[in-house]
Amino acid sequence: MNIFDKNADSAASDAQLLADEARYSSFGDTVHYVDPPKIFQRGEGSYMFDGAGVPYLDLQMWYSACNFGYSNKRLNDALKDQIDTLPQVASQYLHPTRVQLAKTIAVDMHEKFGLDGRVHFNVGGAQAIEDSLKIVRNARGGKSLMFAFEGGYHGRTLGASSITSSYRYRRRYGHFGERAMFIPFPYPFRRPKGMTPDEYSDHCVWQFERLFESEYNGVWDPKVGQAEYAAFYVEPIQGTGGYVIPPRNFFTGLKRVLDKYGILMVVDEIQMGFWRTGKLWSIEHFGVTPDVLVFGKALTNGLNPLSGLWAREELINPTVFPPGSTHSTFNSNPLGTRLGLEVLKLGKEMDYERTVPEKGAYFLDGLRGLQKRHPEIGDVDGLGLALRAEISDSIIATVRLATGRNNSPVSTTQLLGGGLTKKDIWLDQAYVDIKPASWISGTVGRMPNPFVGSVEGYKLTDLVYDTDLALDGMAATARHDLFPRRGISVSGTAGAFLMDYRDDNFPTASPNKANTKTKWMFGGQGVVDWNTSRFDWRASAAFYQFQYDRGLLSDPCPLYLGVTECSTDFTRPAFMQKGNTLFLIRNITPPPGQTDYAVPQFAGLSFDYDVLDLSTSFDLKLANDRHLLLVGAYARNLAFDRGDACRYNELGLPVNNNVDANPCPAPRAGQPGSNLATGPNAYMGKVVYGHLNPYRWGQWNVGAGYKRLEADAVLDGYTDSDFHLGGTNAKGYFVNASVGLFDGANLEFRWFSANEVAGPPLAIDVGQIDLNVKF
Repeated sequence: MNIFDKNADSAASDAQLLADEARYSSFGDTVHYVDPPKIFQRGEGSYMFDGAGVPYLDLQMWYSACNFGYSNKRLNDALKDQIDTLPQVASQYLHPTRVQLAKTIAVDMHEKFGLDGRVHFNVGGAQAIEDSLKIVRNARGGKSLMFAFEGGYHGRTLGASSITSSYRYRRRYGHFGERAMFIPFPYPFRRPKGMTPDEYSDHCVWQFERLFESEYNGVWDPKVGQAEYAAFYVEPIQGTGGYVIPPRNFFTGLKRVLDKYGILMVVDEIQMGFWRTGKLWSIEHFGVTPDVLVFGKALTNGLNPLSGLWAREELINPTVFPPGSTHSTFNSNPLGTRLGLEVLKLGKEMDYERTVPEKGAYFLDGLRGLQKRHPEIGDVDGLGLALRAEISDSIIATVRLATGRNNSPVSTTQLLGGGLTKKDIWLDQAYVDIKPASWISGTVGRMPNPFVGSVEGYKLTDLVYDTDLALDGMAATARHDLFPRRGISVSGTAGAFLMDYRDDNFPTASPNKANTKTKWMFGGQGVVDWNTSRFDWRASAAFYQFQYDRGLLSDPCPLYLGVTECSTDFTRPAFMQKGNTLFLIRNITPPPGQTDYAVPQFAGLSFDYDVLDLSTSFDLKLANDRHLLLVGAYARNLAFDRGDACRYNELGLPVNNNVDANPCPAPRAGQPGSNLATGPNAYMGKVVYGHLNPYRWGQWNVGAGYKRLEADAVLDGYTDSDFHLGGTNAKGYFVNASVGLFDGANLEFRWFSANEVAGPPLAIDVGQIDLNVKF
């Protein structure tokens, strides 16, 4: 059978080819899975065709080598023309397209990064990596140790394999020389629970920089100011590692560390270069300048092997890297360089910097649609046409400990002193996150407050809830990208939370049990978020219904008979600060014939609390990772009714917030039901400028704001514990400043100056200096 006969039976032809391959070919240079490799006869566009003419969509486009499609006529014609003109020439000679291509790349690098440099060619990507290793070693006095990322892939030659983390590429071949130190690649989807992407990015940089902190356990000798390692090899977006896209600020932090310790950054663009991400080089998305940049694959659209590198002038000029330092027989071959020039022209003419992001956004929308229909898809992400979807676990458990001088729900502050007694550690959070589908998630346990929004980890408002408050119960959140290309999304959160549990065995010493009520908070919140590269504007509306929180007056309670509990003791608040209107809930029966007797009392809340919570924020993203953040919030107790304070007449009169001795005058037309110094409204506004999370030297922020809470606008037990030393019936201003000390630590200065809204004078000024450390 003639296997080149296109009219031959394709199945028989394929069978003969596979039999011959099994007999005569090495399997080491191809991939055999459960089934043998597919045999293709031709390609066109994004499709490959078998002998029967069946099309197959090539999602990887020849390992990212064919960015302009199979059988691209313009590129094929350029190759044919070069074959007819100058198909080959020895590498010790020059030819026009070699110099023109080097100039084109070098000029582009200067325009983008502001640095002079030179271009060095080779054949395959791994060979270009080998050349870069020689340049780096030469520039750093022969140092042979490198950093590289876990999950990175740089080729399968000996040197390239030594900086590729996967063991399977080295197995069976013995020692590969100097192995790289492999550093975890930032993986936002798998970041620790509770960290924002930016916080996680800072954490990854900090973990790396710790290697240089001590001469005894690090890679840096401070006495001579020298690092043991020469370079860090990076893929801005890992190809073989799963198209993981790091946080946008990660590489700026990494480059800062590398420059500080004299370590070169070598950027491997072999898989992600030539507009796969919407830029000629994927590193352009991350705001850093490489010292060496390696390219290959799609430079010639896979038609003729050619690779190369660009390096800064001081690393590669002829005085430090002289002629003949490294080359191969086929490097800078005229077929490859002619195609490289045509590829660069074609990319600009087709405006790939515009069309690739547009097409990528279209496909990303489609992947997100699949994610909504298939809960096993945990993450979808993309940059240009570098797209990914990840199958993930749907249940994550989290436990968090916290300090605190007591078990207050609204403060983790631990004061020094106290007779040198031991300090407490509390179980602050313990919860399980469940994500049955990409658009919805649920949380059960003692959890972070799902209703307190944040921008890059910075809590927006503490008007209703202190930022330290954790809630016990369950919550569900649903999110929908309303206009994905414009960054507009909507989300909703609903939850039920157990605020105070009482069992049915109350009073414990009485055969007659009270109809106790477990106290719940039912809450719901809707959020609209418009998040772009320049700003993030969001608005939210929430409603919280606190059930059975209002105190009840007890039945006559004869404590003199040895009774220890009155019928409504369970209605007292489990935790209070100050401000809410209170009355004494025990209706104590006096002992017969006595006027002087003990009156042990409990206080209960005079009003119900159904709180409407409205807030908005505008975050303007400025240069150098600084922000201008504006926040406004308003809350109102919709259940507030002045008449409720007088429902028990003289038996349950309010004991605070009274304007005069008679808080419950006889009702008159047009007059409120009680004469109290209280109200249902609260509002705040604040502005913050600087870095939202200044946990690095050189980072800082300043802020100021004003807050006003009438006495019964919100529950005083759950609002901010620092302003006016906690509670409601407070108004005043606050200022703060934070400065980063070193990675993971900052010093925060805060000043609160507050007075009462109404009632007796109570001015409280609070100054705080906090040392915050993340670990």
